Amino acid sequence: MRYRKWLTLLLSVILIVSLAIPVFAEDGSGKIGTNAYWRYDSATQTLTVSGKGEVNVDTHSQSPWKEHYYGDIRRVVVQEGITALYGEVFSYLPYLEEIRLPSTLKAMGGDTFCLSGNGSLDIVIPDSVTAIGNAFHASHIRSIKLGKGITELGEKAFLASTVVSVDLCNVKKIGARAFSECSNLKDIDLSGVTEIGGGAFSFCGSLTSADIRNVTILENSTFNSTWLEQIVLGKNLIQSGTIYAYNFSRGHLKRVYIYGTLTEWDKLMARSSRDTNEGLFDAQILLVTFGDVAPLRWSAPAVYQLAEDGVLGGYGDGSFRPTNQVTRAEFAKMLTMVLPKDKTVPATSRSFPDVKESAWYAQYVKTLAGRGIVNGFEDGTFRPNAQITRQDMATMIGRMVELYGLNLPEKASPVSFKDAGTIAAYAASAVSQMQRVGIINGFEDQTFRPKEHASREQTAQMIYNLLQAMQ
Repeated sequence: MRYRKWLTLLLSVILIVSLAIPVFAEDGSGKIGTNAYWRYDSATQTLTVSGKGEVNVDTHSQSPWKEHYYGDIRRVVVQEGITALYGEVFSYLPYLEEIRLPSTLKAMGGDTFCLSGNGSLDIVIPDSVTAIGNAFHASHIRSIKLGKGITELGEKAFLASTVVSVDLCNVKKIGARAFSECSNLKDIDLSGVTEIGGGAFSFCGSLTSADIRNVTILENSTFNSTWLEQIVLGKNLIQSGTIYAYNFSRGHLKRVYIYGTLTEWDKLMARSSRDTNEGLFDAQILLVTFGDVAPLRWSAPAVYQLAEDGVLGGYGDGSFRPTNQVTRAEFAKMLTMVLPKDKTVPATSRSFPDVKESAWYAQYVKTLAGRGIVNGFEDGTFRPNAQITRQDMATMIGRMVELYGLNLPEKASPVSFKDAGTIAAYAASAVSQMQRVGIINGFEDQTFRPKEHASREQTAQMIYNLLQAMQ
């Protein structure tokens, strides 16, 4: 009896101790697949998969580490030798911060990273990978860089993921619903893609622009229920069923850029329907005419609108040279082209010794000088080929606004520029006014830099802002 008592007590102690100790120790390891192994290092919170061949976790089972380590794993390292990852291998790892994939990896698929990641996870796919299937469906990643081996994305590849930025590299074809419901997606370059499946970007609420200049097949509802504001189309877009059905149904489009001619644009529109794409029909149509000004470049709306209006032009080689600096003669032409046509003001005749009557800019300079918008320098010259300063542009625009009695609405609160003391006395008032009405702004460091020279695209933006304010 006494022996049984002690035995019972001993078994009770063993049971209590066993319940207090986890099944696995702090570190763990095991086999997964035929020739693959896993190891968890608690010190670094790293899960390492090694061996060779493919790792396949059936969707109805769990990876052997999930039950004990899913909430602890911060890093995943897949070593050289592993060629494929199939099934939910690394799914449901909510705190995953980093993943490293080997150059031997060829393929992934089957919700590999479903619901994994902490929202700031950045992933680089090796060039050796040729297919990812729907590996990132509902994943919590921030960005992904696809390798050169991936030329096609399958259906639902990133469906409902938190991805913000995607580098498509060599991708030519995007499958149906590949990025559907990716509400955070903002940065994706589609200019190399040739085919996009139905609903591929539907319900991408943060996507505001898309460059699909090389797309020939655009299936139904590609951009349905997005807030797309501007899009770039190519002249080779061909019909595939009801190609435009509900692609732009929300009507938020402001600008549509097209590589081609207006005749080709009309042909494209003949394949669409106003009932389902009112945004496409109501948007401003701008032809892409300069090879060095990408349609989605920050200055593109201003450059292409002013080019269409004849306010500015390019060079004989088809370029605009947006970063070139502007001369006083060039600015005189731009400003003359936007003078109010519905108002007349007193004008006199005035000339400058360094402005020849035969010069291409002579009439523009004469027009502005006769109205007192330009005065020249103390020595009586105009210096047409000198690069114009920011403060002189502000001064000329300010004089034009005052002369024509334009009542421009103020869009910004007055700013005290850090370098205000370097602004010439004759320009100070105009600089302040142009800043308030949103025509000429300062820089991020709160400076105005009055004596710096503006580039062609910066000047185009100023003139464009002026026209917007005048309207």
